[in-house]
Amino acid sequence: MAGLTIGIEVDVNDVLKRFNTKQVRISKGVDTAIKKSIFQIERNAKLSVTSFGAVDTGRLRASIGGGTFRGGSFPTGEGIIFTEFKGQIGPTVDYAIYVHEGTDVMRARPFMTVAEKKSLPFIRKAFTNEINKALR
Repeated sequence: MAGLTIGIEVDVNDVLKRFNTKQVRISKGVDTAIKKSIFQIERNAKLSVTSFGAVDTGRLRASIGGGTFRGGSFPTGEGIIFTEFKGQIGPTVDYAIYVHEGTDVMRARPFMTVAEKKSLPFIRKAFTNEINKALR
């Protein structure tokens, strides 16, 4: 039986460049998905506070907000790849915990929990869409 030899030439620099481009696009896609998710949860939390009837002056509803944070990163030829993304959302007024969890004399109105549950389908779709877009 004759030996079979296959030669393959690969431009390693081109492969690395394409890989880095995909990584940057995925990194940006994840960041976008987190931002979209934060806005969706914020929207649902504000609607939830209102539907629970927990609005008197509007301070609680107005205090609900969030943002994204980036952790470690490293530069590539195509941009910066972030290795850790975080999003945070919630109210900033000090009495929000009492409204959310309730007290001995006031029933709980878990507006953030409701917002999270309502937002999950949107969040899943946002991440799926952004990752798929980055991989095209």
